[in-house]
Amino acid sequence: MDALRSQGWQAFHDVVERHRDFLLTSHVFPEGDSIGSEIALGLYLKDRGKRVRILNPSAARDCYSYLLNLYPVHDLGRNGSSPIPLEAQVVVAVDVGTWDYMGPLAELLRNSRLPIVAIDHHHPGPNFSDLGIVDPSASSTGEMIYQYLCWAGATITPEIAQALYTSVMFDTWGLRLPQTANSTVLVAAELLRHGADHAVVSRSIFQNESYQRLHLYQRALHGLHQERGGRIAWLSIPNEVFVDTGTDIHDGDGILDSLLPIAEIEVCVLFREVAGLGCRVTFRSKGQHDVGAIARQLGGGGRITAAGVFLPISLDEAQDIVLRIIRDLYTETVAACVPISRTGSLRI
Repeated sequence: MDALRSQGWQAFHDVVERHRDFLLTSHVFPEGDSIGSEIALGLYLKDRGKRVRILNPSAARDCYSYLLNLYPVHDLGRNGSSPIPLEAQVVVAVDVGTWDYMGPLAELLRNSRLPIVAIDHHHPGPNFSDLGIVDPSASSTGEMIYQYLCWAGATITPEIAQALYTSVMFDTWGLRLPQTANSTVLVAAELLRHGADHAVVSRSIFQNESYQRLHLYQRALHGLHQERGGRIAWLSIPNEVFVDTGTDIHDGDGILDSLLPIAEIEVCVLFREVAGLGCRVTFRSKGQHDVGAIARQLGGGGRITAAGVFLPISLDEAQDIVLRIIRDLYTETVAACVPISRTGSLRI
């Protein structure tokens, strides 16, 4: 482990040593990486005698019930305006580094004035945390939590292993996405050795579809657009499609990962309308272009191969702005190939 990462874990470990009451949280529409990371970290902190509450902006999908049975996870959606515990001393935000992905919880956290630690494998947005531990080379936030536990000499119980294995498998889409390195596969093997159940995790993530979600995919893919010889692909899901299919914005997760294996595609983009609020834009890349940099330019975050941003504008406006940037990537590439004629401190 390099020195810089070790310094980050030492700073986080110092926070753990100094405090007793922790609030763990993540982004809106939490998925396998965020839920798995929260629960693994919550179990570890509880084993150390800490008091931990997990509170998310919105609920997790039912397919993660096997994880929710390991540690209680609360959300604003199901519990109304669940208050931030008065006894909380520190917030640890996992798999998120920008306020726009915190939904209604962002304002509550800001008003609480609690110090925030962010642990993420995406590049953070500005002014988000007091301590940020970021590793864009990691496949998932769960892999980062595993690295911390190893660094700290912690006991990785079967329950912690199950949660972290979910994180890794979800964010690599079964060890298949571009950010999957040889080291990622070795981490997965170690988690299996510690007691993770591959059959349960893979069945819950990859064999738990519904007719409603399939109908959503059908409607979305019907509007698939190709540009620049198929190197750019994009599609949009208006709110009315979510209503018609009985799904929500979370159910669109995975569409881009299904497109990425198409040989011609280099960059793909999904626009999802959130009624009355704006548009969630998700990017995927095979690495030829840094979609994380594009997301950060727009106020979001991410890494080279996967990123996102929430834009408080209409679906049409979001498409105009984002697609102009994506198309410019290829305009600049063409222009660059034209021959040139020669004429001569922390508060935690």
